[in-house]
Amino acid sequence: MPAEYDTTPGRGVAPYPNLDLGSDEWTFSERAETVRWYELSHGNGDTRIAQFVPWMIDNNPGSFKRYRALVPALTGVVPRGIFFVHAYAVTANARGCMYEMIVARQHGFSKRQILDVLNYAFLSGGPQSINAVVDVAGPWLDSWDDSENTGRIKFPDEWAIDPGEFKSGIDPYTVPVSDDDAKSLRTWHERVNGEVPAFVDLWLKLRGPGYKANRARYEQATSSTVLPKQLFPLMTMHLGAYEARPEIVRYALKQAKSIGGINRGHIVEIVDTAFVQGSEWKMATVLTDEIAEIIEHWDD
Repeated sequence: MPAEYDTTPGRGVAPYPNLDLGSDEWTFSERAETVRWYELSHGNGDTRIAQFVPWMIDNNPGSFKRYRALVPALTGVVPRGIFFVHAYAVTANARGCMYEMIVARQHGFSKRQILDVLNYAFLSGGPQSINAVVDVAGPWLDSWDDSENTGRIKFPDEWAIDPGEFKSGIDPYTVPVSDDDAKSLRTWHERVNGEVPAFVDLWLKLRGPGYKANRARYEQATSSTVLPKQLFPLMTMHLGAYEARPEIVRYALKQAKSIGGINRGHIVEIVDTAFVQGSEWKMATVLTDEIAEIIEHWDD
């Protein structure tokens, strides 16, 4: 990371740019305010990881003005930036991940919370995802001196930290799959998914030790002591919507329903942020008749 980058949390936050959204043109002051806001809110004092901003203003001004007009419509009660930290990490979009980690830090997320999000991303993205993030953001994260654990971010009141929510009761420190392990996994799926999926018994029979080892990784990654349990199915849901995978969204909706505290507004907010990239083609892919019905009739 270049030495001139200022990594201190008190380096300053630019005022939110005041834009005339009734026009597709950019005044000099609008351009200056917007570029400066990105330099401080999504960068480390410059636009090296947000080069699209001045380029779009200069070359596609109407498009970028409409993009900025979208931002107020995305506001809600769920801190949404953390979901793109997760999605960008999983997809090895390291510059995008750092872009979102900077704003998450400014909004009040602690370093420990960010690290736990990256830990969850490691489940889906594997070594290539964390390699990419560390290449770009490793020095920035290492220089972040933070004694807080839970940070200053505000989550919905009905959300709660519960490190045991996703633990099934298997023994994570032994390789063989015992009868108690198998029973614990079936019971967990009945509680969370309402049924035992066919893959559970099949993989217990064909590849029990590997299944158990992967399951232990999942239970470790979701046992955060600084993030609400509700974040985990929502991060999975957001990733599924971002990648236009309705089956992942459906899987995550089952988990979201089982743990409680997640209302329809939370779901709509998070899924909607994924539509920023793709718009209606992605909506048409993700919001199948089945998923649309689940969301429409969600019992808060």
